[in-house]
Amino acid sequence: MRPAVGLLLLVSLASRAGGQATDREPLDVWVALTLGAANIRHEPTGSDIGARLSLWGSVGHAVFGVRTAAAAPFLADTYTEVHDFAVLGGFRAASPADESFGGGAASFTIGPSVMSSSSYVGGQVDRRTGPEPALAFDVDGTLHARFVGLGASLFGAIGPHNMYSGVGLTLSLGKIR
Repeated sequence: MRPAVGLLLLVSLASRAGGQATDREPLDVWVALTLGAANIRHEPTGSDIGARLSLWGSVGHAVFGVRTAAAAPFLADTYTEVHDFAVLGGFRAASPADESFGGGAASFTIGPSVMSSSSYVGGQVDRRTGPEPALAFDVDGTLHARFVGLGASLFGAIGPHNMYSGVGLTLSLGKIR
C-alpha cells in the first residue's frame, strides 16, 4: 500500500512541479525490462548478472516510477543475491519526437527502496537479511519510436548491509515520447 501512495504522491508533484510541464502536456507511461552485468558489494565475482523491471511515467521534465531489481552471481554454487523494490522520482530530458522515427531521452531518478538478500550454500538458503531501508537510483538513456524503445540503464541500491549496481540493455514498451 505504501508504494502505491508514494507513486500517487509523485504523480501529483510531477504534474505541479514538472518544470516546463503545463496542463497541455500529456502523461507518458511505459514499462521497461533491463538485463545485464551487475556488481554485489560482498561478492564481486566478476560474473554477476542484474535485472530490472520497472513502470515509468513522465509529465514534462518530471519522471517517476516503481521498480524491482535484483543482482546475483551467474552459475555459482555458493552466492548471495540482492533484490529491492523502489519508488523513484527525478528528471528527464527528451528530444522532440519525430513522427517518422521517434526520439531520444535521458533520465536520472532516485528514491527510497526496501532491500533484502539471500545467501545460498549448495543450493540451500544459508542466511537472509532484510527487509531494510535503502536508497535506490536509476540512470537511463533510450532511443525510441512511438511505442518501443531500446537503450542502456545503470541501476542499483545502497543500504546499511547490502549494496549492488547493474548496467544493461533496456527494452521499453508503452506511450513514450
